[in-house]
Amino acid sequence: MTKDRLLIFIPTYNEHENVEKIYGEIKSLGISADILFIDDNSPDGTGRIIDELAVHDKGVYAIHRPAKLGIGSAHKEGISFAYNNSYKLLLTMDCDFTHKTEYIREFIKFADDYDIVVGSRYMEERSLEDWNLQRRFLTHFGHFLTKFLLCMPYDATGAYRLYRLDRIRPEIFKIIHSSSYSFFFESLYVLFLNGLKIKEIPIMLPRRCYGHSKMKLKDVFTSVFKLWNLCVRSLLYRRSYILKEKTALDMKSMDWDAYWRKASGKKGPYAILARIYRKFIISRAVRHYFKKFFNDETGSIYLHAGCGSGESDSRIGFRDATFIKMDLSLEALELARSMPDHKKVHYVCGDIFNPPFKEGAFKGIWNLGVMEHFREDDIVAILKQSGRVLDNDGRLMLFWPPKYGLSVMVLSSVIFLADKIFGRTLKLYPDECSRFDSREWAGRLFKEARLNIDKAHFNIRDLFTYVVVVGEKGEKTK
Repeated sequence: MTKDRLLIFIPTYNEHENVEKIYGEIKSLGISADILFIDDNSPDGTGRIIDELAVHDKGVYAIHRPAKLGIGSAHKEGISFAYNNSYKLLLTMDCDFTHKTEYIREFIKFADDYDIVVGSRYMEERSLEDWNLQRRFLTHFGHFLTKFLLCMPYDATGAYRLYRLDRIRPEIFKIIHSSSYSFFFESLYVLFLNGLKIKEIPIMLPRRCYGHSKMKLKDVFTSVFKLWNLCVRSLLYRRSYILKEKTALDMKSMDWDAYWRKASGKKGPYAILARIYRKFIISRAVRHYFKKFFNDETGSIYLHAGCGSGESDSRIGFRDATFIKMDLSLEALELARSMPDHKKVHYVCGDIFNPPFKEGAFKGIWNLGVMEHFREDDIVAILKQSGRVLDNDGRLMLFWPPKYGLSVMVLSSVIFLADKIFGRTLKLYPDECSRFDSREWAGRLFKEARLNIDKAHFNIRDLFTYVVVVGEKGEKTK
């Protein structure tokens, strides 16, 4: 193995009795692996010992954190370190010798065929026989709850695992929010929901050989609460835990002509309701915000970047301004042409990632239901291009579905019920991987594109379906 193959990650807090011993046991295995210790400012000098190991062994890395920041956050930092340094395998384990180093070879053996290998305490009856009654009860109770509430058969509360990082997209770990012990069942559940291949191997856990357990009773209650919360949220918002199959590159290269050709022929209940909603609710909201934020001035030119079928922006009502409707799909543009509109409108086949216009060409740019289909780096690229073709005094207006908008909740419920009751997988719209999260979140993306958010509206005008985000150039030039 070379450096980009295996990293063994061990979080520490008050482990001065153990770190040298566990380091020695790992090295005695004769495997080629680097070791990462993350220490949360242990008062017993654990960090100093790790630094000494790192000085004498270039394959040992030490990260020192200022305080106890949570076992889950330590694991997320260890995972991030492994990705950033191009490791293909990451093995995580505790430092207290409840995780025997002799199993490491067994974990590695299954790495070729599985994405995650989990050490299970429940595959052999004698696995926990050295533990006291209270610890055994809590462990078995936790296992019962994760199986019952999450419908997941694995040992989900243990830290002894192997991740095949070259097969797991790093974005999947951004879905995981817990920084405490609940990280373990939340992370395995998210990996499980995303269809990754999981293998369990039996391990024997002796009682903690050195030191004391750091898990307190309040941690147990907190974990149970978070487990229940995870169960409820995954039932209501299951899609938010699924990493979208389509990446930004897929969305760029998607056959949009085929999509719009198919969309124009849809006649089911959803298609009919969607058209009614766009015509009688969304289009009214669009007209309102146009008058509010854009000006009907002779010579002003406005760009609808990614116009789609154009159902929602017909009859905007500006008499003196000129509109350009742009889309990558010729099929979409044909649909847009069939919509009633004012006279000063032109149709252009163009890409929102590289609009074919000169700098500062438009007094206003807008789109509806576009940004949520792309990941953050591509949203920034789209915003940068919008800023390039936007006049210094112009405005950018985006109708952006929020994470918890009414339509999102309703459609998610319909999709969930169709799956659970009728066994049908509904695909009502293209994947949405970047719904509006917060003004701060969007502000960060705008700032990267050298734009500023001026307004952000979310109200009953469109039945809480879209956040209307209005942006301006961040650095205006004379």
